[in-house]
Formats: sequence, C-alpha cells, structure tokens
Amino acid sequence: MDSDFSNYSLDVLLNEPSRLERSISSLKDQFEQSMTSNYDFFIKTCENASTITDDLESCSENIAKLSQSLSSSIELCSELCLTAQNAVTSNSKISAAFTHLGNVTTILSIPRMMRTCKVSNYPEEALQLYAAIDRFARQYPSLSSVQSALEESKIVRNDVAQTLIDSFTKKMKLTDIIKSVTLLRRAGVNTEAELRLAFVNGRRKKLQAKMAKLNHLSPLSYFDGLTKFYRNGLYKICTWYRALFNGDDADDDLTLHLAVQHEAANYCNALASALDAITDINDARLAMQGALYFMNSLGRLGFDFSLLVEHEFYHSKWAQST
Repeated sequence: MDSDFSNYSLDVLLNEPSRLERSISSLKDQFEQSMTSNYDFFIKTCENASTITDDLESCSENIAKLSQSLSSSIELCSELCLTAQNAVTSNSKISAAFTHLGNVTTILSIPRMMRTCKVSNYPEEALQLYAAIDRFARQYPSLSSVQSALEESKIVRNDVAQTLIDSFTKKMKLTDIIKSVTLLRRAGVNTEAELRLAFVNGRRKKLQAKMAKLNHLSPLSYFDGLTKFYRNGLYKICTWYRALFNGDDADDDLTLHLAVQHEAANYCNALASALDAITDINDARLAMQGALYFMNSLGRLGFDFSLLVEHEFYHSKWAQST
C-alpha cells in the first residue's frame, strides 16, 4: 500500500468513491450552468465574427473600387494637366498675336506689295518681301492666314521670275544680265540648268528678232548684215554665258554647245541661200570671206565650224568658177 493512503482510515477510504461521485456531479452541474449562462455570449460572438468577416470583405471591395477610382483620377488629372498646358500655349499664341499684330498686318499685305513691285519693275524688292514672309511663315507654321499669304506670294514670286527670264530676250547690258541671273537664283524657282537654258534661248530669240529687221536690198548686203549680227550675237552669248555660269563645266556645257551648233547650222543655210541668190562672183567671194572670218572668230571661242562653210561653198554654183 502506498504511503499516501496509509494515513487514511478505513471509513474514509470506503467513503471516497461516494465523495468522488459527488464531486463529478457537482462539476457537471457547474459546467451545465456555465453553458447555460454563456450560450448567448457564444452565439453573439459567432454572430460578431460573421459580421466582422462581412465587414472585412466589404472593406476589400471598397479598397478595390478606391484603387480603380484613383487610377481614373490620375488619368483625369493627366488630361487636366494637358488641357492646362494647351490653354497656356494657346494663350501665349494669342498674346503673341496681339503683340505682333502690326507685324502680322504688314506680313499679310506682302502679296499686294509684291505685285506693286512687279508692276513697277522692282524685282529685287519683290523678292526681299518674299524672303520676309517666308521667314515669318517658317517661324509661325500654325497661322493659316500667314500660310495663305505665303502661297499667294509664291505665285507673285513665280511671275517675277518669269519676267526676269523674259528680259533675256530684250536689249540688256552684261551687268543687267548678271543682276537678273542673281535675282533668279535668289528666287529659287528655277534650277541652274533651267537658268542656263533660259539665258541661251532668250539671247537666241533676241538675235533672231534683230535679223528679222534686216533689209533685203541685195543678197550680199543682207548676208553681210546677217553675218555681223551672228558674229556679235554668238560672241556675246558665249562670253556672257561663261561669265554667268563660270562653274567647272561651263566650257563643256552641252547647253551652250548645242545652241551654237544650231545657230551655226542656220547660218550655213543662210550662206547657201545667199550664194545661190548672188549673181556676181566678187560678191560671192566677199560673202565667203565674211563667213570664214566669222567662223574663225567662233573657233577662238572653242567652236570651229569652218568645215561647214567650206561644205556650203563646194556645193554651191560658184565652186566650179574658182
């Protein structure tokens, strides 16, 4: 027997099971009483836990909605900032327009002033006005009124350029020709090749106009006058051409060569007609001397067509008389 139970009497030991049963019964009663008294609290706790769970879910949903709202708000703020920037830019443009109102008014009147300069034969001033509106239009490309004025000015500029090209057919000094070519280059309407061709064709038209006024008193006098005009005209065309277009290819430019060749062929045709119309051998000799002198002059410029003159003579009626 354990030492713990050695101190108990027999009666106590016999009554111990009964005491334990009473203790157990008391504990059961206390537990049932506790369950009965705390049941409502337990139910409320469960309900509160469910409510808290629902609230947490609702908070999560609200947080998600708030995140979406924040994204939309950020986009809206960006749009508002962009709108504000555009408003500032527009305001600056409007302010600049009012500040430069006098200049804008002057710019818009440039096409009219250019037409006045063209009519008054002031091409340089007209091109200066065009340069001014062109710079202004580049500075303010968004101003439709300025762009419209620029387009109108381009039409006037093209007319001025054409007037300068037409002047090549008139009586002009070399200094005037140089000024016209310089202005045409400044206008920028024609390429360098087009300017060369325009100059050559213009001077050829001038030469043809002068020859159309020759008298026809006799075949020799007509041919002498023709030779004089050709000699002076082609000499000026060649020398002025090289002075105006003094690039590396000026001497070998096909434009000048073809023009001189064409005029030389025309001259030889005129020589053939003159030799056929002349009735005196001395007149024929004088005509040939003038033609050979003219061709020798062209030869010094790099265009030797003496063989063409000789060919016309040997195929004329005078070839057998010499």
